Amino acid sequence: MLVTACSTTAPAPTPSSAAVSGAPMPVDGLDWFLTEEPDETRLAYGVANSGDFRMALTCNPRSGRLDLILAAEDAAAVMVLESGGEMERLMATAEPAGVMDGILLLASTDKSVPVLRRFRTLGWLAVWQGDQREMLAAHATSRPSIDRFFVVCS
Repeated sequence: MLVTACSTTAPAPTPSSAAVSGAPMPVDGLDWFLTEEPDETRLAYGVANSGDFRMALTCNPRSGRLDLILAAEDAAAVMVLESGGEMERLMATAEPAGVMDGILLLASTDKSVPVLRRFRTLGWLAVWQGDQREMLAAHATSRPSIDRFFVVCS
């Protein structure tokens, strides 16, 4: 006698099964903002002129190395980024966010990893936390700031 079983529930989506779609729409009130100082350049996605950010990329000018900071609800050992079909998993450390609720995930990488090259070209980056995907899309007016960030960090 042959007995079979089947499941009618679909597995939860994961970053590796994500479909590549068209460019995401920017969100009103959120954008990528560039800040240039002599010793550090910062590109942050959040609310203008505030400490309210979702993600930030920083570098020492001309270093080629980037530090990434992601505001998260929970600590994770890996920061998962996506842009235009490219994905990257970066080893991360977690620390308390301090003045805001949650955790900050910290990671470092080279500016030439494929997902960051796609971000520079397309103007959007997605971050994954568990099975949740958050799109960080630039408005047209901030696209030159993204390119400028990568030029300064080269």
